[in-house]
Amino acid sequence: MGVAVLILLAGCGGRSPAVGLQHYRDPSVVPCETLIPDCHAERLPNLVLSEGTPAPDGTLALGSVNGPTDGVIGFDQALIRAWQEDGHGDATTVQVVLGSADPQAMHWQTSNQLFYGVAWGGTTQCGHGGSALSSPRTPTPHCFIVTAGTIIDALT
Repeated sequence: MGVAVLILLAGCGGRSPAVGLQHYRDPSVVPCETLIPDCHAERLPNLVLSEGTPAPDGTLALGSVNGPTDGVIGFDQALIRAWQEDGHGDATTVQVVLGSADPQAMHWQTSNQLFYGVAWGGTTQCGHGGSALSSPRTPTPHCFIVTAGTIIDALT
């Protein structure tokens, strides 16, 4: 399969997917719901990582794009593929980010170095376990609001 998928969870609450960017509606960005009927997240501006641009939470594995981008799929197609692989219907925001990474160092099954990261902001991650105040037989969920990330190969 030509799509490399990596699920990343980064940060609890604090930072939004658009680090350093204001939330605004970019008229050139197609709303998530238009592309994917079950996606109700606010779509943040597309981002190409460059030197000095920090990667948003959920896409921290990516660095700046400093080579040719010939043959990459589009931002909308990347979002659709990320949804098919790892959709987050509970996300409140979504941002598609183009970046680069060393796939060998990351143990990804591809030789391509360009990837799209999709940051799904506001998702809920729950773990289960007892607390000091609860009975050992009664597990209590511990839930956090996080930014989940899906990384896909940008060339396939």
